[in-house]
Amino acid sequence: MAYLQDVLEAIGLERERIRMIFVSAAEGARFQQFATEMDNTIRKLGPSKLHQHQIVATAEAKAKAEAKARKKASKSK
Repeated sequence: MAYLQDVLEAIGLERERIRMIFVSAAEGARFQQFATEMDNTIRKLGPSKLHQHQIVATAEAKAKAEAKARKKASKSK
Protein backbone atom coordinates (compact mmCIF):
# COMPACT_ATOMS: atom_id res chain seq x y z
CA MET A 1 0.00 0.00 0.00
CA ALA A 2 2.81 2.38 0.82
CA TYR A 3 4.25 1.77 -2.66
CA LEU A 4 0.99 2.82 -4.33
CA GLN A 5 0.85 5.91 -2.15
CA ASP A 6 4.40 6.75 -3.25
CA VAL A 7 3.35 6.33 -6.89
CA LEU A 8 0.42 8.68 -6.36
CA GLU A 9 2.74 11.29 -4.89
CA ALA A 10 5.17 10.82 -7.79
CA ILE A 11 2.42 11.65 -10.30
CA GLY A 12 1.22 14.61 -8.29
CA LEU A 13 -1.68 13.20 -6.29
CA GLU A 14 -2.18 13.08 -2.56
CA ARG A 15 -1.43 9.85 -0.66
CA GLU A 16 -4.85 10.07 1.00
CA ARG A 17 -6.62 9.32 -2.30
CA ILE A 18 -6.02 5.59 -1.88
CA ARG A 19 -6.64 3.28 1.03
CA MET A 20 -7.15 -0.43 1.40
CA ILE A 21 -9.26 -2.21 3.98
CA PHE A 22 -10.39 -5.76 4.36
CA VAL A 23 -14.09 -6.16 5.00
CA SER A 24 -16.17 -9.32 5.01
CA ALA A 25 -19.64 -9.49 3.52
CA ALA A 26 -21.00 -9.54 7.08
CA GLU A 27 -19.49 -6.12 7.87
CA GLY A 28 -21.84 -3.84 5.99
CA ALA A 29 -21.77 -1.15 8.66
CA ARG A 30 -17.97 -1.12 8.65
CA PHE A 31 -17.92 -0.81 4.86
CA GLN A 32 -20.41 2.04 5.02
CA GLN A 33 -18.25 3.84 7.58
CA PHE A 34 -15.16 3.38 5.41
CA ALA A 35 -16.96 4.61 2.29
CA THR A 36 -18.23 7.69 4.14
CA GLU A 37 -14.73 8.46 5.47
CA MET A 38 -13.20 8.12 1.99
CA ASP A 39 -15.92 10.31 0.48
CA ASN A 40 -15.24 12.99 3.09
CA THR A 41 -11.48 12.76 2.50
CA ILE A 42 -11.81 13.07 -1.29
CA ARG A 43 -14.25 15.97 -1.00
CA LYS A 44 -11.83 17.73 1.36
CA LEU A 45 -8.94 17.21 -1.09
CA GLY A 46 -11.00 18.52 -4.00
CA PRO A 47 -10.64 17.66 -7.68
CA SER A 48 -7.46 15.84 -8.60
CA LYS A 49 -4.70 17.75 -10.32
CA LEU A 50 -4.64 15.07 -13.00
CA HIS A 51 -8.27 15.73 -13.85
CA GLN A 52 -7.58 19.45 -14.14
CA HIS A 53 -4.54 18.72 -16.34
CA GLN A 54 -6.68 16.46 -18.55
CA ILE A 55 -9.24 19.24 -19.03
CA VAL A 56 -6.52 21.69 -20.08
CA ALA A 57 -4.85 19.15 -22.39
CA THR A 58 -8.19 18.32 -24.03
CA ALA A 59 -8.97 22.00 -24.60
CA GLU A 60 -5.51 22.58 -26.09
CA ALA A 61 -5.86 19.57 -28.40
CA LYS A 62 -9.30 20.75 -29.53
CA ALA A 63 -8.02 24.27 -30.23
CA LYS A 64 -5.08 22.87 -32.20
CA ALA A 65 -7.37 20.63 -34.28
CA GLU A 66 -9.73 23.55 -34.97
CA ALA A 67 -6.83 25.77 -36.04
CA LYS A 68 -5.56 23.03 -38.35
CA ALA A 69 -9.04 22.62 -39.87
CA ARG A 70 -9.34 26.39 -40.41
CA LYS A 71 -5.92 26.49 -42.07
CA LYS A 72 -6.84 23.60 -44.35
CA ALA A 73 -10.19 25.22 -45.22
CA SER A 74 -8.51 28.55 -46.07
CA LYS A 75 -5.99 26.79 -48.37
CA SER A 76 -8.77 25.06 -50.31
CA LYS A 77 -10.50 28.36 -51.16
